[in-house]
Amino acid sequence: MAGGHWERHLRKIRTLNRKKHDVMKETLQKTFGSMIEIISEGGGLAILIRPTHAIDLGILRQNALEKSIKLYLASDYYGNDWEAIRMGFGGLSETEIHEGVALLKEVWMNTIEKKNSK
Repeated sequence: MAGGHWERHLRKIRTLNRKKHDVMKETLQKTFGSMIEIISEGGGLAILIRPTHAIDLGILRQNALEKSIKLYLASDYYGNDWEAIRMGFGGLSETEIHEGVALLKEVWMNTIEKKNSK
């Protein structure tokens, strides 16, 4: 610690996490466009998004699990007062972020299509 190694490590991790945050945010915006709103970002290792149109997040979560995507909803952490999807990026590479968001979009669109075909 006296040699400054800890501070260098922290700077490196902060820079890496800021880059992943920016990749997640930009990928979400490009992939989903006006279908979502980002309601919380910049703190921690997750971005909270909320659909801007009606979609049952419980059904979306079920459909995502079928594709091996685990969705975390804000209500899992904060109670049922409001709902959002928690998009974590801390343990992902940039490639995994791109792939994960693309797969989520596929599941999202299939969930909407199933609802509309009923």
